[in-house]
Amino acid sequence: MMRILHIETKAKQDEILAMLAKKPRSTRYVRRLISKKTPYRRSRGGNPMAKPEKHPNRALKSLLAFTAKWPEVAKAWLDKDGAMRTIASRHKVQPFVVEFLEDLKKASKGVAKVARSTERLSTKMSALVQKLEGK
Repeated sequence: MMRILHIETKAKQDEILAMLAKKPRSTRYVRRLISKKTPYRRSRGGNPMAKPEKHPNRALKSLLAFTAKWPEVAKAWLDKDGAMRTIASRHKVQPFVVEFLEDLKKASKGVAKVARSTERLSTKMSALVQKLEGK
């Protein structure tokens, strides 16, 4: 019941309660049902973005953490079947789709910026590795 109270619109609350009144279900089922029936909501609040690290060791650890996550993100968006894009393109124009599009534009600009700077960073890091190895 507590999960249903957090749904913003009364009509959606009533719809989900009516579905659950027919046959009571588990908490997991209720969570899945709510996520299906409610629109996309981008995250709000939270901690502000961290400032760039100044110390080389901490900066390298941050870079390693970022690069460790990147292959899975790229795999999800560049899959062979195009499932991610197919699912996203099925949305009808609604307020949550507008928010999703804004986030998608920001993400695509961010990826483009990363792509431009990555080649230069990779070259400089390779040169540093060779220097530190004594070659």
